[in-house]
This record gives sequence, C-alpha cells and structure tokens, in this order.
Amino acid sequence: MANLLGNSLIALTPIYFFQILMVNQVRRCKGIQYQLLMGTLCGVSSVLCMTFPVVSGDGFLWDLRWIPFLMSIFYVGWQGGLVTGALLVSYRLYLSGGPAFYTVLIVAVVLFLFLSAIRLWFHKHDLRRKLALGACLSFVVYAFVMASIAFYFKYIGNIAYLVSQSPWLYALMGASYIIAAVVSILLIETSLYNMKMQEKLLRAEKLRVISELAASIAHEVRNPLTVVRGFIQLTKESMDERYRRYMNTAIAELDRAEAIIGNYLSFAKPESETAEELHVGEILEGVADVMSAYALMHHVEIKMHTEDGLVILANKANLKQIFINLVKNSIEAMPTGGIIQIGASAPDDEVIIKIFDTGIGMTPEQLERLGEPYYSTKDKGTGLGLMVTQRLVEAMNGTIRFESEVGKGTTVTVSFPLGSNGSLTT
Repeated sequence: MANLLGNSLIALTPIYFFQILMVNQVRRCKGIQYQLLMGTLCGVSSVLCMTFPVVSGDGFLWDLRWIPFLMSIFYVGWQGGLVTGALLVSYRLYLSGGPAFYTVLIVAVVLFLFLSAIRLWFHKHDLRRKLALGACLSFVVYAFVMASIAFYFKYIGNIAYLVSQSPWLYALMGASYIIAAVVSILLIETSLYNMKMQEKLLRAEKLRVISELAASIAHEVRNPLTVVRGFIQLTKESMDERYRRYMNTAIAELDRAEAIIGNYLSFAKPESETAEELHVGEILEGVADVMSAYALMHHVEIKMHTEDGLVILANKANLKQIFINLVKNSIEAMPTGGIIQIGASAPDDEVIIKIFDTGIGMTPEQLERLGEPYYSTKDKGTGLGLMVTQRLVEAMNGTIRFESEVGKGTTVTVSFPLGSNGSLTT
C-alpha cells in the first residue's frame, strides 16, 4: 500500500504546479509556452510513476502513468498531451525496447487520438458529469492497458502468469485508476473555480473604484460642458460658413464627451427602476428596428429567430440598452458588412439570447480582457459601453459570455432567469 500511495501522489503532483501557474502566473505564461511546460511536468510525473512502480503479488509491477497523460490532454490540450506522451514513450524505450515498448507505444497513440477527439465534448458538462465521465474514461483506459498487457504476455507465451494473479489485484488496479482520475478532475476543477472567483473579486474591486471616481467627477464635468456647448451653439450663428464647420466639429466632440460621461454615470449609478415581466421577442424586435438604419449604413443584415412566449423579469429601458450596445458592437465589428443573427430560446429554466456576427473576431487575449476598465477593441472606444452592459446584466441576475474566433466572428450569449411565474407564457 505504501508503494500505491506514493505512486498516486506522484500522479497527482502536476496539479500542484497547475494551481501555481493558473492562479498566480496565468497572465505571464500563455499559449504554447504553458502547454509545453505543463505537458513536460505531466510527462515527468508519468516517468516517476514508472520509476517507482507498485509491486504486488509475486513481483507484478504496475503504475498510474496514464493518469497524468489523461489530465494533460483534457486540461492542457493536445499539444501538452503530445509532450507528455513523448516523454512517457521515450522513457519506456530507455527502460527496454522490444514487444513491451511497442505495446506502450500503441496504447499511447490510441489514447492520444481518442482523448483528443472527445476533449471539447468533455468540457461541455458540469462538474458532476465530468467526475462521472472521468471515472468511466479512466476505466476504459485501464481496460485498454490491461488488454495490451494481456496481449504482450500472450505474445511471449506466459499468459499463465497473468491468470495466476489474484483477482483482487486487478480490482485494486482498476479502482486506483478510477479514484486517481476522479480526484485529479475534482482538484483541477476546484482550482479553476477558485481562480474564476478570484478574478471576479479583483474585477469587482476595480469596478468599485471606478464607480466612486465616476460618481465624484461626472456631474462636475458635465455641467461646464453643457454651458460651453450652449455658448458655441449661439456663437456659430454669427460666423461665416468656414468657421461654422469648426464649431460643428467642436459641438460633435462635446456631444461625444457627454456620451462618455453618461456612460460613466450609468456605470456608477445604474437606474434601479421597478422590474416588470417582459416578452424577450418583442424587446429584440424593437432593438432590431432601432438598429436597422445603423446596420444598413454598414451594409449589415440583421436576422432574427426567437421562440414565442419567452418572458423575463427586468427593467425595460435597461434591457433595451443591453441589446442595443451588443448589436451596435456587432455591427461595428463588420467594417465590410455581414450578417447578425439574433436568437432566443429557453432550453431549461432560463432564457438564452445569442447574438452572432460574421465580423473580424477576437483573439483569446482580447476575449480575456473584455470588460476591463478602459479596454476596447475599437480605435476610439473607451470600453465603458461593455462595462455598463455587463453591470446591467449582472443587476438582472443574468450572465454574459463571449466566444470568438479571428476571421470568423463572435457569439455573445446572454442568459436570464425565466419570469416570476417560472414558466413560458402562451
């Protein structure tokens, strides 16, 4: 049992480094660098598992080398899994070649292809289902490994050695694989959840500081701007056409400053009006009508498909502002024109609205920074519009999520709880 405990701890070691990298240095270690580093750490863990195997029965050796390999593919990516597999196979070749090595090589290739193929599907599930899938997949890995071991012993003509081992040994091996996989998934998912909570707390603190700043200066700045705009408006009437153009430019910039200050005020002190039950389809149709002229100017077509009877509890003006901001961003993301598709459905106990555009898309780095103070993907953007949108969504107990790919477009998914009656209306 001491050997088994040691092998299990070795198999779980990469999770410790995963926590350090993801929680403390995630912004400094990105992309292929992170994948190569974590792939190497998982590979070293597999090598150590083989170096210090579990000794059972009359010298039967086994280990948990495939658990770090499994975690590397699922939580690092196929690049990390490739590095882990390469180290695992190379070390096995170093120990000894021959048929035993080829069986390990075949197992590594088959598992790599299979696990890489289902990786995205695995991450679509919640934690409970991931744990169940992890248990099932680890058993599949164990069964495949045992089949390869049986093939090897049959090849060398010593299958009787396997048959002579206690059934409890194979039960212990299978249980060890399942427990190690489930514990690994639970620890990694917990680390990811804690990291997200930490980021939310940091973001909330930043937003609190900005709210206080906005509330303290917005009103003081807005009043002088209004006076200046009024005097410019009066003065330009007595000027010739050339100077009027200058005055019009000044007025336009003052209006832009006024809009920015308005965003600051909306962000700092969002309206707390009484919520009411609203039909999502009607709100989205109204938004499409309002934005149709702006879309036409940019050669953008808006298509809609919403289910009937979708009702949520929200403030009408704020809900319209959310979708106007999002549709406007989608339009501006398509400088050469394109299509915006707006859909709404209620698969479970929430209403989900998706806005998809065929625009320029965003990189993972840009996606990660969305919603940060003063960050915008536009040349003259301030990022305040999206910050206001996110704050309004959160105030309605909703969530907002962005998915994007450069050159293909962006999908915004906004979800709200169903109306107070808890069901669809007819």
